[in-house]
Amino acid sequence: MRAMICRKWGSPEDLRLGNLDHMPLTSERVRVKVRAAGVIFSTTPVIAGKYQRKPPLPFIPGTEASGVVIEVGAACRLQAAQGRRRGRRGARLGRRG
Repeated sequence: MRAMICRKWGSPEDLRLGNLDHMPLTSERVRVKVRAAGVIFSTTPVIAGKYQRKPPLPFIPGTEASGVVIEVGAACRLQAAQGRRRGRRGARLGRRG
């Protein structure tokens, strides 16, 4: 998968596009092919290393995305899992269209 990766503390301009292996899909999760993702202003202190919680480097910043569900875990309760979705990382995805 491709992602904008924060490898050092800095500004959004320091993010670099990189390729990563897919993480294993657990039974309670879905895999979404992201069509659009944003890094909003509130993410900039995290990228700069000035937020109260510092994720370990390297990390993928941002929490908002929209896309299409392409895989569903065996124990996933998401109804009508196939289709377009939008949501925040770690939150329940809402249905679009």
